[in-house]
Amino acid sequence: MAVSPGCIKAVRAASGDTLTDAEAKALIERMEARKLAFEADGKLDDINAKMMELARADAEAEKIAAALARKHAALSALRYNERIGHVDTLLKDGVPYQKAILAILEGSTRNVARGRESVGRAKLAFEARWVGNMMGRLQREVPAFEGLMRDKQFLGDIVREMHQINRDGGNPGITGNADARKTAAILADTAERARRDLNKQGAAIGKLDGWAGPQRHSQTKAMDAGQDTWVAETADLLDLEKTFPDLTPDEAREVLGQIWENIVSGRVPDEIGAAKGRKVPANVAKALGKSRVLHFKDPDAWLAYNERYGEGHVVDGIVTYLRRAAMTGAQMKVLGPNPEATMDRLLRHYEGQARRDTKLKPKQRAAVGDALKNGRDPTSNGSIVSAMAEASGLTLVPNHVTAARYMSNFRAVQSMAKLGAAVVSSISDLVSRASAMKYQGKSLTRSYAEQFGDLIHGRGNAEQKELAYMLGEGFDGPLDMMVGPYWSEDAPMGKMHKLQSMFFKLSGLRRWTDSMKVSQARMVSNWMARNSDRAFGALPSG
Repeated sequence: MAVSPGCIKAVRAASGDTLTDAEAKALIERMEARKLAFEADGKLDDINAKMMELARADAEAEKIAAALARKHAALSALRYNERIGHVDTLLKDGVPYQKAILAILEGSTRNVARGRESVGRAKLAFEARWVGNMMGRLQREVPAFEGLMRDKQFLGDIVREMHQINRDGGNPGITGNADARKTAAILADTAERARRDLNKQGAAIGKLDGWAGPQRHSQTKAMDAGQDTWVAETADLLDLEKTFPDLTPDEAREVLGQIWENIVSGRVPDEIGAAKGRKVPANVAKALGKSRVLHFKDPDAWLAYNERYGEGHVVDGIVTYLRRAAMTGAQMKVLGPNPEATMDRLLRHYEGQARRDTKLKPKQRAAVGDALKNGRDPTSNGSIVSAMAEASGLTLVPNHVTAARYMSNFRAVQSMAKLGAAVVSSISDLVSRASAMKYQGKSLTRSYAEQFGDLIHGRGNAEQKELAYMLGEGFDGPLDMMVGPYWSEDAPMGKMHKLQSMFFKLSGLRRWTDSMKVSQARMVSNWMARNSDRAFGALPSG
């Protein structure tokens, strides 16, 4: 649609000249799109009043976007200064430039101050805070939850209760299933906690009315159905007016076609971001980073989609959502709202410093400077680029979905073949873990005694399980057993996942691994608590 210069000028004047020409044009196009959508649906009553209300909402969105942009700028400056102090501390303790930058992303094994402070540590902390606490509450408030997760009716009731809990004027308890209501409340509380934590780091995530949990879309099922069938069946299950408030039904189906392409190509793994979705003012779209969310008509529509085109179940979906959120939150906590920009600034700063560092020989200065420069080039294969890709989750997105799926099967077969008798060889884990505790100042004898005791008791009683979950350990095995039965049979990795899960359960490796992780987590946390009042230089050494 052509927008006249006069209209753009009028909108800019009405905004107090706070909008650019491009932003004013985007606002006009947005209002016209809404008007056409109302007319196409025959919603002509009080159309002018509706348009005025939407225009006021846009104005409010502009204010929010401006405030958020200021918050982002402040957080970015704060995180940059924190990382300068962090790297300077590591350099002072003899850590090389490249290793110091890498330590920001993955930590350092060197015995230096702030060596463990990293994106990786923050991710694990968020996972423990969200997933660990969620599992701990489930263990305490719904003791039978592990067995109930195999009951499809129970899982469906969780979705129905989640919808009521997250809905204005909802009616929690509608299913009459007390355990499902408790479980749904725990899941909803955890998701809300994650939302607030991310917003503190600079995100702008709003609450979704009637949210029943995230969907996990099956590439295989969507691909087998074909685009036209998927679009038609999905459109029947969606609240189209809520999902696509500015689009006509035909435009909404066009966007759904793009979403289908995203699913089958693997470009967007969970909640779908559509390039031609909701049209918002340019600066609002940039600041808020809005993504398209599929709003289903009701919980039964959510469940119907999950059965037809989904993978896993609601608990599995929440855990996946929380783990991805932990990855995002960790980046923002350490590097600010725009992690790549902060990392680029850091690399430029230390590249210049390294090239001027008289403590290095001329050839070393050039080599270090070039290495840091390559760290800013995403096409390079340097360790900094690889670590950034891992921290950002880029390595989780396959370039070729089919090849990635079959290679996953190949690796699964390899792991079963090579780790079939791993329980026997894993006895050496006791030695390496005791050695690690000795490095932290704990005696070998005491470390061995505690490990053997924990190994005998496994994951422990209910209280010990809850403690382990809250420490962020011991829930991988239970989660795997909950999720396994719901992987798609027609997906190659689904069958292999079930086989692999059962194989390692029967071999005893899962019990061994979970027990050892829980044991180490309890030992380390207890030892850290006992020494938490000491300065770094006064800590015991092995």
